[in-house]
Parts: sequence; structure tokens; C-alpha cells
Amino acid sequence: MGGRASGGRRTAMLAVAAALVGVLGSAGEASAATTLVVAVGGDDSAAGTVERPLRTIQRAVDLAGPGDTVVVRGGTYALTDNVSIGVSGTASQPITLSAYQGERVVVDGERLPASHTPVGGSIPRAERGAIHMEASHWRISGLEIVNGPCGIYCDGCNGNVFSRISTHDPLDLDSHGNRGPRKNGESVLELSGFRR
Repeated sequence: MGGRASGGRRTAMLAVAAALVGVLGSAGEASAATTLVVAVGGDDSAAGTVERPLRTIQRAVDLAGPGDTVVVRGGTYALTDNVSIGVSGTASQPITLSAYQGERVVVDGERLPASHTPVGGSIPRAERGAIHMEASHWRISGLEIVNGPCGIYCDGCNGNVFSRISTHDPLDLDSHGNRGPRKNGESVLELSGFRR
């Protein structure tokens, strides 16, 4: 009889443990990372897949969260508002924004209001940068940024990595606080062909 009671308690305890694992597992697990695809001919109400891509980089950035990836198909993305990034990834789950499989992605800021600020004029903070970032733990790569009010403006950003970025013909460009192993730890930004 003692064996039956012990077995019954054991079965009940296992059932409770299984229920707890089910509840904690679903609440405690990180959601699966999502890949969002953007294409010039896309639709911002689409699913963001290769077959049904989004149309704007901004829409994809708005949908992205820690661990997610935004891939942009080749083409020119003419901005009328800068791409504003305000959501951060984490150190263990950065958010990635990159060109799709090496395709040429041009982010054109010519039509941004701040692109036509006169020399010596002031650009409102929120309009600085074709890509305006106030977020951390992003990996941005493979973009060509042209004609904007600065290529990428980053304020209060930590843990971001920028690679294979080409910026040219911006209104203005400032770089400071960049450190690297060469040149006694001085600026890692090297400019060639910069025009003002």
C-alpha cells in the first residue's frame, strides 16, 4: 500500500513538474529570430519574405527586434524621411541590417529636407543622417549611402558594428571617437574621395 501511495505521489509530482516546464518554457524562451526582406517593388503590408518583401527599410526596422535580421534586396531606396532606428538589440542578440547576398543597395538621401541645408546652416537633430540611430547592438553592412545629411548619424549608441559601408556625396561628415589598433589608437575612419 505504501508503494502505491508513493507511486501516486511520484506521478502527481511529475505531472506538476511537466506542467511547470511547459509554462516556464513558453514564457521564458527567447522568440525565434526573424529575417525580414525588403525590396524596391515590395509592399509594406506584406509578410517580409523573399516572395512577399516589404517596400521600405523603415518598415523592416520598425518590425525588427533583438536577434532579427533585415536583408535589403538590390536597388536604390530614395528616402523622403531618414531611416530612424530607435530599438536596440542586445549584446547576445544584435539586430542585423545588410544587403541581400551581396546585392548593391543604394540608400539615397537626396530628397531628405536636411540634404539641402546651406553651408553653415543647422540641421535639426532628428533629421541628421540618412540613417539616424539612437540604438545599440546593431550590425550594419553592405550599404551604399549617398547624398544624405551625413551618412549614418549615431547618438547614444553602444556595441554597434559597421562594415562594408560606402558613403559619398553627403552634405557633411563628422567622425570622432573612433579608435583602432593602428596609428597609436587614433581614428579608424579613413576617407577617400570625400567631397563637401
